[in-house]
Order: sequence, then C-alpha cells, then structure tokens
Amino acid sequence: MVLFHSSLFAFLQSTKPSQDLDFLPQELTAYEITAAIFVFVWRQFLYLLGLGNDVSVKDSSLDNEQYVLPEIEVSMPLRISKIDLKKYKEAVGAAENQNLFHDPAQICLFLSSISEPAMLLLLGHNRCPVRPLGSVNVRNKFELFHPSRWTQQTSIELQVCEVQAKLVPETRKVKRGLEIDIQVDVINLTAGAKDVLFRQTFTMLQFMRFRTQPMIQPQPDLYAVDPTWLKDVSGTTSIHMTPASPRAWAAICKDYNPIHISTLAAKLFGFPNVIAHGNHALALALASRNNGLQNRFVEAYDKKVRVEVQFRRPIVLPTKDGLRLKSKQQSATAENFWVLQGDKICITASVNL
Repeated sequence: MVLFHSSLFAFLQSTKPSQDLDFLPQELTAYEITAAIFVFVWRQFLYLLGLGNDVSVKDSSLDNEQYVLPEIEVSMPLRISKIDLKKYKEAVGAAENQNLFHDPAQICLFLSSISEPAMLLLLGHNRCPVRPLGSVNVRNKFELFHPSRWTQQTSIELQVCEVQAKLVPETRKVKRGLEIDIQVDVINLTAGAKDVLFRQTFTMLQFMRFRTQPMIQPQPDLYAVDPTWLKDVSGTTSIHMTPASPRAWAAICKDYNPIHISTLAAKLFGFPNVIAHGNHALALALASRNNGLQNRFVEAYDKKVRVEVQFRRPIVLPTKDGLRLKSKQQSATAENFWVLQGDKICITASVNL
C-alpha cells in the first residue's frame, strides 16, 4: 500500500517552477492530505512571524504598486472511473442510475471536483506565496470546450486526460487584499494531440494591507434581481446540508480544509460552525432541479459552455431551514441561479451555452 508517492515528496521539496507527478488526483492518500494540511498550517505560521513567502512587488512606487506571482505549474495524469462518478452522485444526492450529465453545469462541477487536487498541491509548492489558510475562494469560472464528449456517462469514463494547474502571474488589488487566479486545465490525450477539454479558473482573495489604497472601479451586479422575487418561495427548490456533508465532497476533491470538517477550526477562523464547500452547495442545488438548459445541452454539440460562479457569503452548516435555489432563464442559451440561506444570497451562478 502506497503511503506517500515519491514524486509528490520531490515536488514539495523542489524549487523548479514545473513538476510532473506520476499518480492520479484520486490516489492522494490520507497521509499525503495530512502532510499538505501541515504545509498550509506551517506556511500560515511563518507568515504570522513575517518569515513566509510573499508576493513579489513589481513596481514599488507608491503611486503604482503592482504584485506578481512566480511561475509554478504542476501536471498529473487523469483517468475517470465508475467509482468517481458514483462518489459524485452520492455527494449530490443523485440516484445511481440518474444521468446528471445532460446538465452542462454538472459536468463542469464534476470535472472541477476531480481535478481540484492538482490546484491544492500547487498551493503546497514551497515557492508558492499564496496562503491557503489565509485566503478564500470568491469566484470560479468554468469553460467546457467540447460539450458533445461529455453528454453520456460512458464517454466520460473513456476520457484519457492530463490535469495541469498553474498560477496566473497577474494579480488584482481590491479593497480587502489581492485577487489571485489559479488556472486548472483538463487536457485530452486520447487522440495523441493535446487539446483543452475543460478549464477552471479559481479566484482566491488573499487578505492583505497595502501601502496605497487600491483604485476600485465599481462593478455591475451581473445577477441583480428584484429582491421580492427572490423571497417568493414559489418555484424554489429546497436543499438540506448537515455538518457531515462536506466530508462527502472532500472525498472527491480532497479539500479537507479544517473550516469544512472541524467545528473547532471553523470557530478559530471566525465561523459559528463548519461551512459548506461552495461548489458542493451549487452541485446539490442543480442536481435537485429538472428543467432549464440541461435539455438543450445535447443540442450544444461543440459550442463552448461557460459557467461562472460567485461566492458571496459562506454557508454555515447545518442548514436548519434548508438552502433555496432560484433560477431564471435569461434566453434560449443562458440561465442564472441564486442559492440562498434564509433571505441572504450565498451563491450566484450563470450558465451560457
């Protein structure tokens, strides 16, 4: 039984900007996950002491303070099995014989969950200045480039792929800190030529104080809607999550961040109890519906599908009164979603075919 893959040990010690790992994301062991969490805790401790890696300042002038990230990339092979699909369905409460994958958003969330370990390992690289325990995931963007390859479960299982995760060098100063993008690609290897099938961009907010105030341009609310309509319980879907729910999602994506699985850790970070994984809450919500764009997904063929998700506030578990999903079809090829806890919007999302 493998306790610790040798290529991962070399990666965590390496100063090289690029590293190829020789095992699947699903094969991360409990020992390796524990080691990764220890690295995250150690990095946060060093930061508090002023000794950790920091984001490089490109221009130190007070009027033009810019930050850049080092080049770091990690690659892993990816093979999708029936076990992976079964775990995902169990995590979102779907029946084993239910085909979730006529819904483009579910394809994106599944591929995100199974490829996320590459992103987490990237954050463990000793040159990485991003602090996993001092950052929050505020937005995700998914792009599915060849939808017709994913409409049936059998086609998903046949994919022979590679996962590549890398830091995007450019950062953005915002009011509360630095926005950092991490790009994760699922690349097709079946035909011998490498083409990107799926891309996720994680946007992390790393809390920082700057010497100068960032120039914040007001952004329009892409999901603005009449609050009266949101509060209307008609046409909504209710979803329940317990404090144990995040463990089912973590079993797929390997995100065992203590704020998701430990009440004590969550309270140390200022939350009243454990909080849900944002993608998990959205996947549960979408799995409970049976309308909208998923019936048009088969017609999309090879048009690109884009899903954008914004995490507006954490979902504290348990959801005593349930989460509510509201959706509105904007056009024949676009639909928006809102996930609410009580009367507060927690997640907004859009799907565009």
